[in-house]
Amino acid sequence: MSTPNPNVQGLMIHPLTCQPIRPATPTPRLKQLNPINTTLDVLNKQRHHSLSSSSEEAEDAHQNSNNGWQLIRRTKRKKLHSSQPAVQMSQTETYNRCDILTQEVHQAEPGEQPQLPKNHKPPLIFIHGVINYSEMIKSISEVAEDAKYFTKSMANNVIKLTCTTPDTYRNLIKHSKEKGIYYHTYQLKEERAYRVVLKYLHHTTEVEDIRQELFALGHVARNIVNFHHSLTKETLNLFFIDLEPAINNKDIYSITAIQNKIIHIEPPWTNKKHIPQCVRCQQYGHTRTYCNKPYACDKCGGSQDSKDCNKRRDKPAKCALCGGNHPANYKVCEHYHNIIKGNNPHRTPPESLIPIPISAYNHTTTPHSLPQQQQRSYADVASNRAQVAEEAITTLKAFLEDFKGLIAQLIHQNSLILNMLTEILNKPH
Repeated sequence: MSTPNPNVQGLMIHPLTCQPIRPATPTPRLKQLNPINTTLDVLNKQRHHSLSSSSEEAEDAHQNSNNGWQLIRRTKRKKLHSSQPAVQMSQTETYNRCDILTQEVHQAEPGEQPQLPKNHKPPLIFIHGVINYSEMIKSISEVAEDAKYFTKSMANNVIKLTCTTPDTYRNLIKHSKEKGIYYHTYQLKEERAYRVVLKYLHHTTEVEDIRQELFALGHVARNIVNFHHSLTKETLNLFFIDLEPAINNKDIYSITAIQNKIIHIEPPWTNKKHIPQCVRCQQYGHTRTYCNKPYACDKCGGSQDSKDCNKRRDKPAKCALCGGNHPANYKVCEHYHNIIKGNNPHRTPPESLIPIPISAYNHTTTPHSLPQQQQRSYADVASNRAQVAEEAITTLKAFLEDFKGLIAQLIHQNSLILNMLTEILNKPH
C-alpha cells in the first residue's frame, strides 16, 4: 500500500489515471470599460497635474468635445527651465517727505566748533532821496558788477536794491558808509544770533562759567545778559543767551543741567504785532544798527541825535514824523496808525519825510502845506488828565449838596407829621 502524499491531500483523484486533479485557475473577468468614464478620468488626471505644478507658466490650449458645437478652453502649465533668464520688473522711484526725519544728524562733540549754516539770500537795501539814477549806478559800479544786483524804483525817490550774493551786499554797505549814502537795510540771516532764554539759574552765577559750560557742550555764546525786572530793576534768575549761528543751535533745548544745576532753556517770547522803530531817523520798520539816514530828534524833531537834545521840559515836544505836539515814539501818532492800517512806509505823504541834505545823488524833499487832520496832541492828553480829575471832584460836590438838601426836606416833613399827630392825640374827646 502506497503512502499518501501530504501535498495531494484534499485534491480529487482521476478515476482512470489515479492522478490527482488540480483545480483549474479561474480566469479573471475583464472589466467592461465605459468610454465616457475613461475620458473623465483622463481629464481629471490632467487637471490634477496642472494644479499641482505651481512653478509652471500658463499657456492657452483648446480641447474639442464629442460634439462639434463646444470648445473648452483650459489652462496648461509649462514648467520653466533654469536656462531661461528671469524677467526684471521696472522700479518706480518714489519720494517720502518723512525720510528727512530718519537721516542722521551730526551731533557736535564737546569742545568742537559748530558748523556754519548755508548762505541765505541777502537782505534788501533801500537808498533814499535819489534824484540822479545814472550817478548812483556809477557809484555802485565801483564796488559791484552789474550782474550782481538789481534795482527797483519806488515812491518818494527811494531805490530798492537787491543783491545776488552776500559779498556784494557787504561791499555795497561798506561803500555806502564810506561815501555817506543815506540808506537803511537789515541784518544778514547767517549773521543773526540765535537767542534763547535760560531759566532757573541763580542770578549770581558768573557769565564766563555759563559760556565755558555751553562751549563744552558744543555751543558758542556770543552774548549773555542777566535779565532785570522792568519796574523794580531787580535781577531775576533769567539769562538771555545769543548763540553764534550753527546747525546744532536747536540742540541747546535738550540741555537740562549745567554744573549740577537744573535749568530750563526755551525760546524767547516775541510780540508779532510790534513794529520796530529806528532811534536814529525815527522811522518804522528797521533799527538803528542798520540805518545810515540823517538823525532826527525824538523830542524836538530837529536834525540831531536825541541824546544831544537841549529842549527844556516846559516846551512842548514836536514829532519828527507828522509835526504834531508829541514825541516821535508816541503811539497815537497819525503816521504810526497809517502803518498799522497796512500803508507802505515808503509811500508816506511828503510832509512826513525828513529833509535830507544835498549830496552826490541825494536831495531834499520840499514839504507841501497840506491840511492835517485834527487830533489830540501829547500835551493835550497830558494836560487833560488834571481837567478830568477836577471835573470829577466838582460833580461829586454837587451831588453831595443835592443829597444834603433832600435829607433836610425829609427831616422837615417828618417833624410836621409828628406835630400833627401830637395835636390830634391831645385834643379832648
